Amino acid sequence: MRRPETGPSALQALGDVGRVAADLTWPAMFEDQVARRPNSVAAVCASDRVTYAELNGSSNQLARLLIARGVAVEQVVAIAVPCSIQLVISLIAVMKAGAAYLPLDPNLPDQRLSHMVSDSGATVLLTTRELANRMRQVAQIPMIVLDSPEPAALLRELPVENLDAGECPIPDGLNHAAYVIYTSGSTGTPKGVVVTHDGIGSLVATAVYRFGVDCTSRVAQFASVSFDVAVFELCMSLCAGGTAVMVPAERRAAGAALTEYLVEQRVTHVALPPTLVTALPAECRLPEGSLLAMGGQAVPTDLVKRWVTHVRVAVAYGVTEATVNSTLWLAEPNWQGPAPIGQPDPDTVIYVLDAGLKPVEAGVEGELYIAGRGLARGYLNQPALTAQRFVADPFGPPGGRMYRTSDRVRLRSDGNLEFLGRADDQVKLRGFRIELGEVDTCLLANPAVHQAVAVIRKDKARGESMVAYVVPNPDDDPGHADMGAEQVDQWRQIYDLEYSKVPTALFQEDFSGWISSYDGRPLTLEHMREWRDATVARILDLAPRRVLEMGVGSGLLLGRVAEQCDQYWGTDFSAEVIAKLATDVERHPKLAPKVSLLCRAAHEVEGLPEQFFDTVVINSVAQYFPNIEYLTRVLTGALALLRPGGSLFVGDLRNLRLARCFHNAIHLCRSGRNDDSEHLRRAADRSLHLEKELLIHPDYFHALRDQAPQIAAVRILLKSGRFHNELTRYRYDAVLRKAPVEAASPASYPSICWDDRFGGLGALQAYLFTVRPDAVRVTGIPNARILPEELALAAIDSGANITEAKQLLELHAGMDPEQIESCIRQLGYRVDLTWSERSASSYDAIAYLASPGDELSLDGQYCDRVRGGSLSDYGNNPASISRANFLVPALLEQLKQWLPDYMVPSAVVVLDSLPLLPSGKIDRAALPEPDLGSLSAYRAPTGEREQILCSIFAEVLGLARVGMDDNFFELGGHSLL
Repeated sequence: MRRPETGPSALQALGDVGRVAADLTWPAMFEDQVARRPNSVAAVCASDRVTYAELNGSSNQLARLLIARGVAVEQVVAIAVPCSIQLVISLIAVMKAGAAYLPLDPNLPDQRLSHMVSDSGATVLLTTRELANRMRQVAQIPMIVLDSPEPAALLRELPVENLDAGECPIPDGLNHAAYVIYTSGSTGTPKGVVVTHDGIGSLVATAVYRFGVDCTSRVAQFASVSFDVAVFELCMSLCAGGTAVMVPAERRAAGAALTEYLVEQRVTHVALPPTLVTALPAECRLPEGSLLAMGGQAVPTDLVKRWVTHVRVAVAYGVTEATVNSTLWLAEPNWQGPAPIGQPDPDTVIYVLDAGLKPVEAGVEGELYIAGRGLARGYLNQPALTAQRFVADPFGPPGGRMYRTSDRVRLRSDGNLEFLGRADDQVKLRGFRIELGEVDTCLLANPAVHQAVAVIRKDKARGESMVAYVVPNPDDDPGHADMGAEQVDQWRQIYDLEYSKVPTALFQEDFSGWISSYDGRPLTLEHMREWRDATVARILDLAPRRVLEMGVGSGLLLGRVAEQCDQYWGTDFSAEVIAKLATDVERHPKLAPKVSLLCRAAHEVEGLPEQFFDTVVINSVAQYFPNIEYLTRVLTGALALLRPGGSLFVGDLRNLRLARCFHNAIHLCRSGRNDDSEHLRRAADRSLHLEKELLIHPDYFHALRDQAPQIAAVRILLKSGRFHNELTRYRYDAVLRKAPVEAASPASYPSICWDDRFGGLGALQAYLFTVRPDAVRVTGIPNARILPEELALAAIDSGANITEAKQLLELHAGMDPEQIESCIRQLGYRVDLTWSERSASSYDAIAYLASPGDELSLDGQYCDRVRGGSLSDYGNNPASISRANFLVPALLEQLKQWLPDYMVPSAVVVLDSLPLLPSGKIDRAALPEPDLGSLSAYRAPTGEREQILCSIFAEVLGLARVGMDDNFFELGGHSLL
């Protein structure tokens, strides 16, 4: 172990804790373990496993094949192999052949992978058939597809014994390149770090003497192969005689799938990024007594406290340029204060220096420098950058180097290093120096915030501005705690205000509040009458006698349906609605005896008669529910009130499957000729992300049926109507039938693809007239209501300009559903039109012969579908958006109280989760552009002066619109604008 001859005494390396094959290369240390325990299990991946002897033999064969293909000492071999035992074989084989491996994570973008291959000068690429086609596009170099017939046959013929010096002459093993890993791709062009075998022995010594790894250990291999922690994980197991437990890709998310796998595999050591550990649900447990190592970013003290009670916790610090790891702290159960990064690893020297490269005293902040064994050669093909970061060690032997980390630390009195942040973490914003970490800390001090990160963004209109991104604390989430009561109350307040001004629909026809999303104008009376009449007809088709309507509103349906029924009950969560409607019902001689009205929310079914109603109606109110969980609760309660065989009509539902198309069409209709298509696409995506109404995938009702046996049949129906508007295009009805119901199976009638058989009304009419089937399903009919808008969406996605995309909206393409329905009915058939599985812009027509009074229906048309997953996956989560409306102003007010004005972010964006790099660190480049106007209540300008003022503000701020109540500074404005 090398020590500085002169220099700081405040902190140097640990003593010589023992050499674990410290003068051997990585493959040599592995071969030493093969000789000691050939029949022990070396690696497992799910149900696959391999012994040390098998792993060694396979890697020897592959090394010989590489040499035969021309791979020479010091060359680079790229490896693109999914997480598997084959991946471990490939890594070891490349090093045995004398080359350095370049790991390629298949999850990385093609452009990044292509740069890594070309920049590294890799001479050959190892991959599998699964990735071969993609890799041929990424890398223009020779490939060996390991699981294809030819290489597999060649490998079987090669010797399994270790290579001798004649087969692979390596002049200086320890200084020989072991691997090349690319870093810092999120801020610019990624750079390759060339790491030698010299520091591998220190990693193994750390594993053995500080982690307690031995031949009984089972070490998780979790990190992406392109992240250098994977080196530590594999060395920790294979060079110390333990077992490498590879975590399959599908189990690498923060959840039970990961922790249950670790428990099943009896893992004793696991390294995980703090972000992922933070995101683990409370019920997830790691194997009792195992060691959890966290590093790569600051580790919160609360995170240590959460886990240290049942596992050993280690905080690790290291950089790729110094062979993965340099310091380590083993957590103490009752630790108070920030979690330190510990003391140096074996053969590692740490310096804490000031700007003049002079040692600082203990307790004084300085910059961290790393020396000793394990320093990388430098950056591949970048001598200037190498010289800048790998500098002469003034305290070490002649020719010694040290690596400048740009990390700020201080040495504590107990000998542990405390991490203080980046030396280059300061930013300058409009002349002020700002420490972004201080903003993060202030945000995290709010108990409602789970994660936070502040960044500087550049915008053409506003210049540089600070944006903060926060993830709410799930334990503080009202959307889960009380089914989104905050949003329900918010809608209640809006309805109380709106309906206090609107007459009921019993004596006066009024459709106030129905505004077109395309242009902001009221929908025409003719369109709204058609919408109402079609809904009434669909409900009456269910032959209702005892009806319950949840969300009765102004009585638009009650006034038309109640006269046909024996009893009609209506509930609504707005007291204003119920009071006004009750007064008008009393004045209506035909309705007063049969109508009962109650003020209650949709989920409040206590006191209503169970199994009493033959029809329950929930029309045009589900979009105001906070989330799918609340909808499920309401539907479950409604089913309990239905008599056997009754119908639950859920109407006017917004289709999640078509949501992006809808938002794109809205922004396209509102755009100007000179608007940028990329800006429009981003704006539409932001609007979709911030959608405040509940969107429901039609498949939700089939998934619900799988979980609720009382649902005997499901019908999903397109909205009826000859007019094309957002109601007929993007909404639908669902009819749930309570058991017992006689329903036909899809297997009992044929299914014919529209494109394969028809293509026009004439061909469909001829088929029904001549063949006269009892029932038939025509699939994939192009939907004339939606197809133009979907084509416009595809055009925007492909980069077409606004004018070209708008022209597509004028197309008369596809088949009008109303025409199809009329054509089929004219031939004596009944017909259901439903969404098609083939594409979002097509529908299916189900035609069947039945007399009007026939109980036989096709309610079971989807009964053979297999559903799975969580019900919440079938909808968005408006409660989280509603919560942002409360959280963001509170956070901004808090920051204004704690920080100078220039340190308060221009925007706070609430996310479900922070985007992560394969290493587990925050992917800052993937943070979405903020929508600075999204939380403002828009009040349109009136009069010429107000319109001019708002248009000037919008132009200066680069926003689509600015309302009269908007605050210039809250929308990102500042004094320089």
